[in-house]
Order: sequence, then C-alpha cells, then structure tokens
Amino acid sequence: MESVPVPDASRENKLKRWVDAYADTLLRTCYLCLGDMHLAQDALQETFLKAWRGMDKFEQKNVQSEKAWLIRIAMNVCRDHLRSPWHRRVDRHFTPEDLPPSMLAAPQEDRDLLIDICRLPGKYKQVILLYHYHKMTVQETAAALHIPAATAYKRLRKGRVLLKNQLTGREQND
Repeated sequence: MESVPVPDASRENKLKRWVDAYADTLLRTCYLCLGDMHLAQDALQETFLKAWRGMDKFEQKNVQSEKAWLIRIAMNVCRDHLRSPWHRRVDRHFTPEDLPPSMLAAPQEDRDLLIDICRLPGKYKQVILLYHYHKMTVQETAAALHIPAATAYKRLRKGRVLLKNQLTGREQND
C-alpha cells in the first residue's frame, strides 16, 4: 500500500501564521487594486495558494520581509486579474458605496482620498498604497513590485502630483 504524502506541519503552521497576521492587510490591498470585494477575496485565496506553493523558494531566498513578499504576490495576482479579458470589459469606477463597511466608518475626507487614490493609474496607485497605506519604505515598495528603488521613488513622486491635481481640481469644482 502506497502512503499518501503528509503535509509538513511546520509549513502548515507558517501558512496559518501568515493568514492570521496578513489576511486583512492583503484583502484590503486586493480590494483597493481590484475595486470589487468578491474579486479581492478570490485574489486573497489565490495569493495564499501561491505563497504555499512558493514557500520553499521563500525559505531558500532568505527573504527579509514576509509582508513584502506576500504583498508582492497579491499585487501580481491582482495585476493578472486586471489583465484578464473579462476584467477589461467591466466598468470599475469607484464610488463611496463600493467601499467595504470598515472603510465606510472613516471620515468623509478619508473616503474621498481613498477613492481618488483608487482612480490613479495602476503603477502610481500601487506605489502610493504600499508606501503610505502599508507604511513600507521605498526599498520595500520596490522589492514588493520588482522594480528598482529609483523607479519606485519616481512613481511615488509622480503619483503624489497626480493625486494633488485630482484633489485641487475637485476643490475648485466644489
């Protein structure tokens, strides 16, 4: 009789620890990237599945930050969703009603700012979310996105300019 391979308990424990520590953060990140809670939940599951499959590579590379590694996976999963033919045909404009309940409890200014951030082009939105929302350094942001630190810094500066233009344009219209 052939034995069925038993998953390594330490791998399972590590995955459970990651889920406990980072699931909420990753879900919010996926939601902000995708603009749909159901897609974000799917992306979160796919993120942890890819993390499980890539755990050996993670341990071999001796990665400094679990959080940055998991966010990079989540961002790549979201990018794949956004590139899919189905998603390109769906209108994904953010409105206050689209925000999850935890974000609806925030002050109106914060909700408006979040919606404006979500309206930025993807490469600027990602950098701003990682740097400001997740409190990552420019180097950690660059590592999470697989881009040079100088590129991350330039995108952060450009994203801030675009966001400022959106905000000042909105204030002038009010």
